[in-house]
Amino acid sequence: HLHSDEEIQYYFEKCIKDVNFKVLELSQRHEENWGMATTVVMAYLHDGQLYILNVGDSRAYILRDGVLTQVTEDHTYVNSLVKAGLITAEEAEHHEKRNMITRAVGAEHRIEADFFVVSVALGDRILICTDGLHGEVKEDDITEILCKEETMTDICEELVEIAKAKGGHDNITMVVVEVTEEDINE
Repeated sequence: HLHSDEEIQYYFEKCIKDVNFKVLELSQRHEENWGMATTVVMAYLHDGQLYILNVGDSRAYILRDGVLTQVTEDHTYVNSLVKAGLITAEEAEHHEKRNMITRAVGAEHRIEADFFVVSVALGDRILICTDGLHGEVKEDDITEILCKEETMTDICEELVEIAKAKGGHDNITMVVVEVTEEDINE
């Protein structure tokens, strides 16, 4: 078992380096895989803490008391423009290069991931997802569905259906977890 924040971060970073090497190797070994790369978001819940690593534009959110908060930050060209104050968040939603990522697994030999540690509370709901969800469904709609008194499976299925109905232009992948007493007191 990993216990300290440093041990967990080291483990996450070792995993992502190993995966990055494997994806890069496969993309260079087989011509049909040339240029292959991907995004990733990883989460580990332990002793009341949520540990998250991300590369690219896959996201992690926490829903607490009906408020959805994005934990991760997108590694995209458009997000860098927003951070620099060159465009607004509203302009970013419709920017022609909104899907251009600036960091990806398997894109380069060296990988740079973001790592977050967030305290969680009983009843929090954690959503990790690809842009097939957050790129199609507005955060207000995601929040409304995450607040429902349904199973996590039913919530995921409803979110997938809405993303498909909104266009379903990309891979729609997600995990939803509700924090229980066991997660707080491990």
